[in-house]
Amino acid sequence: MPANPQANWIGWRSVENAVEPGATYLLSGWIKSVGLKGTANIHAHFHTASGALTKSGAMVSTRQGASGDSDWILSSAYVQAPPDATKIVILPSINTQGLVRFDGLLFCRIQEGIVGDFHSLAGDTARIFGKIACLAGKSARQGVLGHAAAN
Repeated sequence: MPANPQANWIGWRSVENAVEPGATYLLSGWIKSVGLKGTANIHAHFHTASGALTKSGAMVSTRQGASGDSDWILSSAYVQAPPDATKIVILPSINTQGLVRFDGLLFCRIQEGIVGDFHSLAGDTARIFGKIACLAGKSARQGVLGHAAAN
């Protein structure tokens, strides 16, 4: 992404991805910055069937962002689709001065589940419960956004 001397909103816009109202999703990707005056996160907007922003919770962002001169960091968030959402648009973008790179963007639905028995080398068994990322989602390398930047 260019250095953005005027600090305008610049970036990319993904294709629209279908979502299920109320479902939880993982939004994640790698961010690297050079001379960034503010913070860069991965943003996304939930839309209704008519294309309008949802009534509430329309704009979401990943939690950990890159700033200054940072090496590649993993930035992610669990986001819940609002009740009137039917699609989401992923927006790797900034509105600050500096250079930013995005890579490996991922958006996938989270499924509640039970991870089976775990066995240690000592023979102990434990059962855990939790959230499991469903690998049916699309990532940048699978064609949703394309490879955003090199290095």
